[in-house]
Amino acid sequence: MLKTSEVNEMFTEELFNPKNQGVGRTAPRAAYIPCASESAALAGMRDESYRLLSGCEWDFRYYETPLELPEDITAADFSEKLPVPSCWQNHGYGQIQYTNVNYPMQMNMPHIALKNPVGLYRRTFTLEKAAGKRIYLRFEGVCSAFLLYVNGKSAGMSKCSHNGAEFDITDYAVNGENTLHVAVFTRSDASYLEDQDFFRFNGIFRDVYLLTRPENHIDDISIKTDNSGALDISVTFRDKKSEYSCKIYDADGNFITDKPFIPNVKLWNAEEPNLYTVVFSACGEFIRIRVGFREISWSGGVFKVNGTPVKMKGVNRHDTDAALGYAVPREHILRDLILMKQNNINCIRTSHYPSAPEFYEMCDELGFYVVCECDIETHGVVFIRGIEDTGKPISGDPLWREAFLDRMEYMVQRYKNHASVIMWSLGNESMFGENHVAMADYTHKADPSRPVHYERTIDPLYRKYGPEGDFVHPCVDIVSTMYPTVEVTEAEGQDLRDKRPFFLCEYEHSMGLGPGNAEEYWELFYKYPRLMGGCIWEWADHAILSHDEEGKPYYLYGGDHGEYPHDGNFCVDGLNYPDRTPHTAMKTMKKAMTPARVRYLGDGDFEITNTLDFLPLEKICTLEYAVLCGKATLQSGSFPLNVAAKGTQTVHIDPLPCGGRYPATAEFIFRYSVDTPWAKAGDELAHEQVVLPFAKEKAAETEGEAHIAENGARFITIADGAMTYTFDKALGIPTSIKKNGCEYLAAPARYTAWMAMTDNHMNVKRRWENMHLRASDFDVYSCEINEEGAPEIIFRGSFGAPSRTPLFGMTAKYTFGGGIRINISAAEPEYIQEDSRLPRFALELILRKGFEELEYFAYGPEESYIDLHNHARLGYWKSTVSEQYEPHIRPQECGNHYGATEAHLSRGDDKISVYGDFEFSALHYTMGDLETATHRHLLKALPETVLLINYKVDGIGSNSCGPHPMEKYRFKEKRFDWNFTLTF
Repeated sequence: MLKTSEVNEMFTEELFNPKNQGVGRTAPRAAYIPCASESAALAGMRDESYRLLSGCEWDFRYYETPLELPEDITAADFSEKLPVPSCWQNHGYGQIQYTNVNYPMQMNMPHIALKNPVGLYRRTFTLEKAAGKRIYLRFEGVCSAFLLYVNGKSAGMSKCSHNGAEFDITDYAVNGENTLHVAVFTRSDASYLEDQDFFRFNGIFRDVYLLTRPENHIDDISIKTDNSGALDISVTFRDKKSEYSCKIYDADGNFITDKPFIPNVKLWNAEEPNLYTVVFSACGEFIRIRVGFREISWSGGVFKVNGTPVKMKGVNRHDTDAALGYAVPREHILRDLILMKQNNINCIRTSHYPSAPEFYEMCDELGFYVVCECDIETHGVVFIRGIEDTGKPISGDPLWREAFLDRMEYMVQRYKNHASVIMWSLGNESMFGENHVAMADYTHKADPSRPVHYERTIDPLYRKYGPEGDFVHPCVDIVSTMYPTVEVTEAEGQDLRDKRPFFLCEYEHSMGLGPGNAEEYWELFYKYPRLMGGCIWEWADHAILSHDEEGKPYYLYGGDHGEYPHDGNFCVDGLNYPDRTPHTAMKTMKKAMTPARVRYLGDGDFEITNTLDFLPLEKICTLEYAVLCGKATLQSGSFPLNVAAKGTQTVHIDPLPCGGRYPATAEFIFRYSVDTPWAKAGDELAHEQVVLPFAKEKAAETEGEAHIAENGARFITIADGAMTYTFDKALGIPTSIKKNGCEYLAAPARYTAWMAMTDNHMNVKRRWENMHLRASDFDVYSCEINEEGAPEIIFRGSFGAPSRTPLFGMTAKYTFGGGIRINISAAEPEYIQEDSRLPRFALELILRKGFEELEYFAYGPEESYIDLHNHARLGYWKSTVSEQYEPHIRPQECGNHYGATEAHLSRGDDKISVYGDFEFSALHYTMGDLETATHRHLLKALPETVLLINYKVDGIGSNSCGPHPMEKYRFKEKRFDWNFTLTF
């Protein structure tokens, strides 16, 4: 009988003890699955040596505390079922909670309260137990800690959620039916090491399987390769050293040699991921290891693969699924990697824990550089006050040393044979202490072929680092930081005192609309050899899938489940939505990391630059071009490519237009010439646009029969053919625009400086609210009417907000005739406010129902902003107002188009056009609608169209966690002169 008292004793003695990270676990070893036949091993198949226990429902029972467990656990009432793998919160058990920095429990290390839910699992299986065979049971991922019982006997314990644990259960298993009981605890002392920024889930979330192996068998395999084709192979056995052999095969399965050397070896890199298969034979079993030949170096401040400097076009990736939580199946991992390849990503940081073994196999095969990160984050200790050295509570405490080392050792030994792993990371945001130094020392000794990374090595005193600050601790080989400004990044590129490469392990925080400045970062990465690139934060939004009353899906985030503490929608910060539909962020980063760039040299010459590190462009793509002007294609054709890696090629196009209504653009479309696992021949690899120099034709001013139809004390009406315009003399704005008596406006126009705040404006929002910009308005002091020639109305006053000094003096002049020509003149006010940055300056027109069809010349077809338009192309676009909305999980500003010179909205024969230099958006939502709706399913589209004609919109930046927009992209002007025209 398995008594609860024994479980509670184990809970008290072991699950609170950081010095004990596991009981009964086998020693760490390389990832492999043995086979009983050579053919199965060579093919990467599973045979009778392997038996999957997951992929089905297990018996399950949930308890709020260990105290509720029955006295005899084997007699527990397992009336419930739970899929394995899964997270139990996704099936209605426990508390769904999202928190970033805060621990979800009291911070009293290493103690855990008895208010600690337990999931009790049961699985039976039959076994033909043969003599001379050993039985191993492996769990690839369990959160948090678990106790294992086989046939009622205690067989082991493990704590690290993402490292996996393997147990030799030979002495516990019997011939015939066997029963597993697994008690999974929500928390243990190890929970203090797993304070990552994610939803807190629990359960058996990765595969569980049995391995049947010979009594003596290969235990571990270590393979080190060099670029000569030599393999340095080390093999250890469970019991005693035995004979083994190995055969090496090429990528097509052709036998090459049985010697540890391959002549004329094909090297591995992320662009050409050449792999070989090594099949080991010993003691009657066969083991397949796939290897790539590549060398990593980082001397002289430059990170190199095979002696070639490379740039990390990277992303941070969590295991996350809106319906499955951590339990991400193999096909979802492959989907992510295929999408990454399609979007020019070549590097993945496994934030902030090791991924599943199949992830590394896929990265080897598809070609990714992997920063393999240890399952350690203690971010919550920053809230311990009065401790000068914030690393001491855990990272500098000897009590936790074994736990730090255990996690690092299991990770390094598990994934050491993977060519894709090019760097080891000591974890994330765990301050810095001697335990990190010990981890680095171990890793350098265990694997000197790869560099060690850890971003917080400047902690715990938060000293300034960079050219003017202290050097980073020597235990790491890569200098790393998070979210530096473009200016700081450039300073690091210029700083050659530290001879280690510089890596942005997190940058371009992709929360909501944004991030901006992508091009500026990549210009620096290419400019400075020391800058090795970085990993965008992050790959996909974390959210929980839900459905409304009509069955339509929507997403939930922190706080939507009654949890506390929580961090709201801070988890919604990915390049992609939870279903992997790309955000604008994904499009802008894809463009910034493009493999081909084009710039205009003048006189019809264009320079093509290959940003790839190894492949010539002609090996993978072809090049087409077209010259466009407005709606017309002036010429098109193709060029043969001859561009070596990192090289350039000049092509010539003649003639080129130099004037007209629209600027001409040269479009360069690179298409795959070969099939790849992520693209078909003919698919677009890259699209580069060059806006050509041109002299804009002066538009002929329209003339009409405008005259003052009525001039009252407050309102004045202008008649202009079929149009009438009514202005409020007190407000300086049109209150009515009619055509043949049919009203265009659903509400009076207004001038505004406000926006529906983006997530990246969250930190400046309070200041803008304190400036009362939500209520910003045009205060009119005088109205002048000029009836000579074309009628004019001139309003003079100031633009500002209640209870604050004016933002600027403002004159609005309206000239009538064939439309309304509007001139806004802003002058610096007498009293300048301390913070002169504004969200925008715009004229808002709310148009009545039906203005749905949209045409415009601007950066499109996707939304675009002053620091977020590299992905868009300048051109003439057709769309609808409904298509302009970007469905952010938390609604916010969206749909703007930068660089506009004209825009047209139509309702049947009715039309409103805008001409000039401006930005605009047209949506079925007001700013208030976007601000007040906490989730997108709560938004209700209006029949009206909200048209915002912007002089300028503030840059987006990435200040939800990263920098504000660069200074040049901030809207801080207090003197400007803006002209635009409305026609109808």
